[in-house]
Amino acid sequence: MTCSKCGRDVPVGESWCACGGPAEFSARDLERMKRDVRARVLWADPVETIREEWLKKGAPGEEIRTAIDDAFRERRRHFRTRGFLDLVSGIGSFLGAAILFYLFHRHDPETGKAFMGGRALVLAAVLLAVGLWFTWRGVGRLATGGSHEKEASDVES
Repeated sequence: MTCSKCGRDVPVGESWCACGGPAEFSARDLERMKRDVRARVLWADPVETIREEWLKKGAPGEEIRTAIDDAFRERRRHFRTRGFLDLVSGIGSFLGAAILFYLFHRHDPETGKAFMGGRALVLAAVLLAVGLWFTWRGVGRLATGGSHEKEASDVES
């Protein structure tokens, strides 16, 4: 909080500055609150804890609600974007396994049986497993917007 008369910081819990001016929640405090709320929502802190702490610091209730709503919209957008990227990665892994299978799949001329080299078979199996995992996670993130995930640990900024 800052003094509306002299502009100095006022300690939390105080409603008046030493100069006699009233303390108010400034634009700088509002930006600080928005950054803090955004980070804490992305890291899945409990909403009531966030709200209570900022109310104690003197933030207006409507501004806190708006900041929390904005942060949840950003969280859902983040997880849906990541879900789409996971889905693309899963499909890419499936395609890689299919190409690997196509390139290394051979027929034994004597027996007529199909076979694949050991290393190529293991690599194809790993690519299929990775593809399944990414696809599963991507579909889940797209469907829920990350509501089942604890934190957004892959945030760029």
